[in-house]
Amino acid sequence: MNYKIEMLTNMKMVYMRNIGSYGSKENFEMMKRLKKWIKQHHLNDELKEYGIYGVPQDDPGKIPSEKCRYDLMLMTNRDFTKDQMVQTGHFEGGKYAVFTVTHTIETSEFVLETIASNDPKQSIKHASGPYNGKV
Repeated sequence: MNYKIEMLTNMKMVYMRNIGSYGSKENFEMMKRLKKWIKQHHLNDELKEYGIYGVPQDDPGKIPSEKCRYDLMLMTNRDFTKDQMVQTGHFEGGKYAVFTVTHTIETSEFVLETIASNDPKQSIKHASGPYNGKV
């Protein structure tokens, strides 16, 4: 599994969220929907510059898998607050461990376990991505 430490900047973002097992069919379908939405809104420049980040929000060792939140996000400074397909937010910049992974249950759990065991103070934020591959 490859990763690198990156300093990411504060930025507006759009995201989609699924609640359920990491690596589930629903997460792959959500990736398809987000890519279609990106294309429809002419965000290819943002996609090329930032990629799509897959962010597992919960530790599956502590939270039941059916309640785990998984977000797919794209950095953009454009305003989509009135768009019903995506949610908007502000990405907090900082020092992140960015993993390039295949999006499966096993990989997501492994990444979270690795972070927890190697960074007991949780001083590095985590975001898996960017993911520009085909689904």
